[in-house]
Amino acid sequence: MTKGATPFFPTTMRIGTIGDLLAGCAAMLESEGVAEAQREAREIVAAVLDVPKFWAAANSVADASPEVAKSVIRAAMRRAQGAPLAYAVGRASFRHLTLEVDESVLIPRVETELLVERVLERCDENTNRIADIGTGSGAIALSLAFEREFERVYASDALASPSPGGGGSASAASRGGVNFTVQDASSPHPARLRFAPASDPPPPGEGNETLPCLN
Repeated sequence: MTKGATPFFPTTMRIGTIGDLLAGCAAMLESEGVAEAQREAREIVAAVLDVPKFWAAANSVADASPEVAKSVIRAAMRRAQGAPLAYAVGRASFRHLTLEVDESVLIPRVETELLVERVLERCDENTNRIADIGTGSGAIALSLAFEREFERVYASDALASPSPGGGGSASAASRGGVNFTVQDASSPHPARLRFAPASDPPPPGEGNETLPCLN
């Protein structure tokens, strides 16, 4: 596509069902040179509706509300312009959670899911508090709070944001007992904890074999 040009959605196409929406999105993505346009369209619809990836294909005759259609078309247009899927739809899956993300935070990585697993393995019955320094989207802190009952999970970042994940994790944070603060990593942490897992670890096998737990 021409740089800076707006992708063209086939507005003459009737959009009454999920199937209609899938066909329109796939046609636009394909016309803009996006590889595997059909799969991308299904993933966009699934992400917008927060349902499994197979849902759209299995429910093609379901009604598509105007609000859903607008959100899906907007996300598909952003994807056609080159935005990563997570930024295009404003959401990213991470372990058992769906986080809202935008360009102000990094998209959570699969390797970071492993970090959460390793930290949980190291925790014992005496682990009451834990901290995520440089929290970004809040993916690590929220997952830890969701998957294990801590007394408190602390999450801090040097960059101020309305709420973690560009505004998407505030309710999950309150449910999980996560305390989000704005502070530099070198500053004394209010929790006075000895260790903290890094939010953006090196790839497995490159120095992250041992991950300390917090007490």
